[in-house]
Amino acid sequence: MKLMKCFVLFSLFSLILTGCGRQTLKCEKSSKINAGSVIEKQSISFVNDKIDKYETSFNIKISDDYKELSENFYEYLKSYFKNYENQKGVKFKFQNNDNNFFISIGGIYDEMSSKVKEDLGLSKNMSLESVLNFLKDEGYKCEH
Repeated sequence: MKLMKCFVLFSLFSLILTGCGRQTLKCEKSSKINAGSVIEKQSISFVNDKIDKYETSFNIKISDDYKELSENFYEYLKSYFKNYENQKGVKFKFQNNDNNFFISIGGIYDEMSSKVKEDLGLSKNMSLESVLNFLKDEGYKCEH
C-alpha cells in the first residue's frame, strides 16, 4: 500500500511538472544583412506533441549607413505584415524605434486560418521533434 501511495504521488508530481504533456521549444537565429542585422526567434508550445501556440519575432537593426532608407523599409514591412493585423486567432505587433524594427506574429494554432498557417509554414501540425529538426536545418539554435 505504501508503495502504491508513493507511485501515485510520483505520478501526480510528474504530471504537474510536465503540464499534461506541454513542452515549449524556443529557437533563435542571428544573421547579418547588407543594411544591418536580424534576430529571428521562434517560440512554439506543444501539447501532446502537437503545436498548440506559435510565435515568431524579428528584431531588425538598420545600420547608420542605411538610416535614410529606414523609413521606406519600415513602410514596406508594415504593409507586408498588415495582412495579419485583423486575422482571427493571430496576435500581431509592430514597433519602430529609430533604426530598429520589431515584428511579432503568433497565436493559438487551432484558431488560425488555413491561410495564416500556410503563410507561417505551419499548414501541417508537426511534432516537436520534426519542428526541432527543421529549425536546426534552417540554422536556428534551439532549447526545450
